Amino acid sequence: MKFVNLSQHKLGILNPLQPTKEFTFRGRQQLALDAEPHLVISLPPWEGALPEVVRTSGDEREVDGVSILFEGTEEIKNLPSPQEGTIFITSYQAAKAAWSLGRKDICCPGQLVFVEPHQGRGEIAGCLGLKGSK
Repeated sequence: MKFVNLSQHKLGILNPLQPTKEFTFRGRQQLALDAEPHLVISLPPWEGALPEVVRTSGDEREVDGVSILFEGTEEIKNLPSPQEGTIFITSYQAAKAAWSLGRKDICCPGQLVFVEPHQGRGEIAGCLGLKGSK
């Protein structure tokens, strides 16, 4: 299987047995390395146009005196066509939009693991696997 990273950052996929430690930041549990990183695969950043989710605004109509806001639509720009034997890795937002279109070849990073506990934007060591759609 070929993995293609469609983000502007390099992506490291860590061994699922990677030793980590938990820390809390802004009320959310996060993970940080508790040993040297054990990468399963390291993927370079994408050099082309990045996938982008474009939303159209919805319509608001009145029905029998009740105002109803109808959802707009979503479209994904710059998403490569499916290629046999290839998994494309995108942001969660782009993956979620692609999944709604039936794309099974799109994943997003799983649980992020930081280099060390941080109190802001820390350096990401990698992710524990990928998330996909059934």
